[in-house]
Amino acid sequence: MPRLDRRVVVLTRLGFHVRPAKGFAETAQKFRCSVSVTFNGRTVDGKSPLDLLTLAAPKDSAFLLAAEGDDAAEALDALEEKFRTRFGVNED
Repeated sequence: MPRLDRRVVVLTRLGFHVRPAKGFAETAQKFRCSVSVTFNGRTVDGKSPLDLLTLAAPKDSAFLLAAEGDDAAEALDALEEKFRTRFGVNED
């Protein structure tokens, strides 16, 4: 099974806080592949909201997403869309 990587940037004003972490993990859990997130040299399980929160990533942080498994490309597409749409967080 190939491992696929994708770089994304945290766009939410308050960084990668509870709501984005929960949304990320819930999306990742919909796929069979493994998902990991690397930030500042630390890699965590992308399906665990608690693990994701430990990254304490502020706005404009760059993450490396990695997925391995049959549906890895689809998972990364869905996760990248979450970042692009700021996890649906209204920042007005």
